[in-house]
Amino acid sequence: MKIIEEFIDESIERLKSPKFDIFYLDKEDVPSMMVDQAKPERNDELAWKPIKSTVTDSDLEYIENKIGYKYPDSYKYYLKYKHFFELANLSSILLFRHMSDSWKEVLLEQIFDGWPKEDVLERGLIPFADYEDWGLVCFNTTKLNSDGEFQIYVWDHEQSDSEKYLANSFYDMIHEIMKNIK
Repeated sequence: MKIIEEFIDESIERLKSPKFDIFYLDKEDVPSMMVDQAKPERNDELAWKPIKSTVTDSDLEYIENKIGYKYPDSYKYYLKYKHFFELANLSSILLFRHMSDSWKEVLLEQIFDGWPKEDVLERGLIPFADYEDWGLVCFNTTKLNSDGEFQIYVWDHEQSDSEKYLANSFYDMIHEIMKNIK
């Protein structure tokens, strides 16, 4: 699953800029374990840094029990690699925040409270990212690939009764993004 690590690392690297430091957030938004002590406090802001993920199998089981589906192994690997506030826009797909103290709440809020359940969850769609500013990127639990992983679809909030195929799996989606940026 090296491509998933490369994707996260490349995304974080591309956030670095001498002109604008995206790594600064309001103090209350930075979990203590993600504070970058090497950078000074700035006004009421602290610098964040990506850290090794603290996600455990029992954390994942908790989420899976709530949603009623098992996450694909490639997505579990992604969640267990690193925590971050955001990733650079390497494509139209903007994965949800993955902070050490709130990642479960972010996922559950997007799944259960982000959009009407009848448009997303009740149709077997489990969101894990935004698609530009008009939709969600979701696991389609009604479409399994030959490896037993859910296919990836984009759900458009303006055409909520349909979705568009994006990739055969989470891994394939990440692989395609990385192929397109090199």
